[in-house]
Amino acid sequence: MHTLRTAGFAACLVVALAGWTPPEARKEMLRLHLSSASGAPVRVHLSARGLVIIPAHPLSGRQQAATDTTISAPADVTLGGVGEAELDVIDPATSLVVEVTQVRQNAPPMERLTGRAFRVTHATYAEPYRVTVVPSTPQTRP
Repeated sequence: MHTLRTAGFAACLVVALAGWTPPEARKEMLRLHLSSASGAPVRVHLSARGLVIIPAHPLSGRQQAATDTTISAPADVTLGGVGEAELDVIDPATSLVVEVTQVRQNAPPMERLTGRAFRVTHATYAEPYRVTVVPSTPQTRP
């Protein structure tokens, strides 16, 4: 009887462990194509915390977890990891067009956003990337 109970317990444990699967981490990246609304070159400030900027030709070694840089658009930026990033146009009279492409299986269609500032968030690997336009705050004149 003791052997039967031990075998039953072991079988229940194996079945429970086989049925339990943790949420699957998605292997995905986010590709942003940046350009000005007029098509002219524009400077963009990019600040990323946690999200890693993946270069077109990756080098061996670890990428930085925090980046604060200025890039010239039109440009393509690929992000990966978990964290957040902010993109701001430096020229106050220019708006930026961002074409957002999620690089993963069953990805949603490309999204096109226009604005002066954008926020990219990726809270966990189980959630998709979110890109939002940050509304500009009106400047008060003295």
